[in-house]
Amino acid sequence: MTGRLSGGRRFFALALAAALALAAILISATAGGSGRPIVLLDLKGAIGPATSDYVVRGLEEAAEREAAAVVLRIDTPGGLDASMREIIQTILASPVPVIGYVAPSGSRAASAGTYILYSTSLAAMAPATTLGAATPATNRNPGMTRTRRKMTAKPGPASRKRP
Repeated sequence: MTGRLSGGRRFFALALAAALALAAILISATAGGSGRPIVLLDLKGAIGPATSDYVVRGLEEAAEREAAAVVLRIDTPGGLDASMREIIQTILASPVPVIGYVAPSGSRAASAGTYILYSTSLAAMAPATTLGAATPATNRNPGMTRTRRKMTAKPGPASRKRP
């Protein structure tokens, strides 16, 4: 035995290390006697202009309150590209550390939510949550692509009638 961890054990060890790091940040911020609050922001549902405004205002308020950290609890199917970019830019510019947390169990950070989670100082996930990227949506309708037009114009070999 070489002392290396198998894939499943390595994943468990990394997850445990991330959980301990998150716990250490939260404990030091509250038990350290600083009296600095930890702000919780819930990013739930589709990401759009109202969501980005909520997160931007929440991070500004956390900075004004000199919060020790912001926990951004995420459960989203994704959303608009412009709103996602505004949230990411605000997180990256925030003087307050932002902890991304996909929770509760059964939640997801899909599409734009994935990129938002990537931008946080620390990312954590509750058990039975999912993370995955797809293309963030735009509010433009570009119409059919050239490939899709070709696919719909002529049926494939399986659907052609045989003589």
